[in-house]
Amino acid sequence: VDEKILSSLAVSAAAGAAAGKAGGQARHAAKRNGDRLVRQVKIVRDEQRRDARGQPRSKGFGFIQFGTHEAALAALEALADNPAALEKHGGKGRRLLVEFAVDSVQKLKLHEQRRKLGAERRAAEAAAAAAALLHPPP
Repeated sequence: VDEKILSSLAVSAAAGAAAGKAGGQARHAAKRNGDRLVRQVKIVRDEQRRDARGQPRSKGFGFIQFGTHEAALAALEALADNPAALEKHGGKGRRLLVEFAVDSVQKLKLHEQRRKLGAERRAAEAAAAAAALLHPPP
């Protein structure tokens, strides 16, 4: 999933829930009124891991900034833990974990800390396993 797809999902979810209208109708109505349902979409990427095209790979999370709290709430209700949300985009059976971020920077730092701790733990386990192979107990 890239930023364009995630933005489309968010706009459709927020617009579709707005006033009980179908996604396309509500989106067009919002554009006519000058409202912006989604202001910004950002997928966090790892510059050191590259895909087949040489592009930075996703770290598996991102942020969506909505124009209103109501739009954010509608998208949360429509997308959270919904197995059908990603079906059109090759994500059959995959679910989005959607939550409100009080402060995106805080969430990002916490996620990075957890990722680093996990990487350090795996490296320590690998080193211990390698040491056990080189120096087996008598």
